[in-house]
Amino acid sequence: MGFVVEDGAGVSGATCYFAIATADAYAADRAHDPVFADWLAETNEAKKKGAGIEASAYLDANWGALYPGSKKTTAQGRLFPRVSRSVLDPTKFDTIADMEAAQAETDKPLVGKDGLELPSLPPQIVQAAIELAARALTERLAKDKGEEGWLKRKRTRVEGAVDTETEYGSGGVLGGSYGFVDDLLAQICVGKRNATWAWA
Repeated sequence: MGFVVEDGAGVSGATCYFAIATADAYAADRAHDPVFADWLAETNEAKKKGAGIEASAYLDANWGALYPGSKKTTAQGRLFPRVSRSVLDPTKFDTIADMEAAQAETDKPLVGKDGLELPSLPPQIVQAAIELAARALTERLAKDKGEEGWLKRKRTRVEGAVDTETEYGSGGVLGGSYGFVDDLLAQICVGKRNATWAWA
């Protein structure tokens, strides 16, 4: 697949929401932050691209259900750009091309919570992807979690009686919690992924 940047046009096979130069500029403005200092110190562009691909996929997988509207095209690689769409009944059309043409006429730009039209690739999506990519550079975002990750204590049979005690981790979010990303995306998403959060 490779590193293919989504620019808001619905790029076929896009794998990342930002260009490396964009992330470098974003990081340079935040050089005081150790996460972005690490990004700026990284000279291997392939690692940055890999982190961008991971971050963009993670973003769509974890927040995609809260994105407003529908994907603009079926060919685009990422979940943005999106449109507000009235879904038509496919049985009313002779060909897929006819249906897609009619569908395109129903598509309208998305509107944010402030009532203003959203750009095809909202800056919040780009910023969130970069925030996650900076973290993905040194640690995998989606960590595998075994039973020990959720189960803190389990007591079984005691002197012939069954006495089972289970204690679960408190307030955790499967796959990690990224509070600043939640707050960024709350400006454009339908709802919020985490009601409460703590940095993972």
